[in-house]
Amino acid sequence: MDSPVLKVTLSHPPEQVNEHTFLLKTESNLQSQEFAKIKQTFVNWLCSELNNSLIDIITEVSQTDTPSEQRFLTASEKLAEMGNKNPAVNLLKQKFNLDLREL
Repeated sequence: MDSPVLKVTLSHPPEQVNEHTFLLKTESNLQSQEFAKIKQTFVNWLCSELNNSLIDIITEVSQTDTPSEQRFLTASEKLAEMGNKNPAVNLLKQKFNLDLREL
């Protein structure tokens, strides 16, 4: 079975829940919905290949560690961040008397 949706979805191996059921964690609702479209074909293929008609797959959207809301920085905030990471940035700003206000 060759499917781009399946390749992406199976990039993380499923966990065995019980003897015949496997949990497939997806990264988003969209990925779960796309997998649902091919799930029955995939399960049928697995059952045929493994000679086991009891196999089932359930999906669950996994929680990510990334913040749900991405915040964009202004030019001044970017400069302050760079200065915190590398104090040489602040020295250059002072040495060349750079006036870096909001653009």
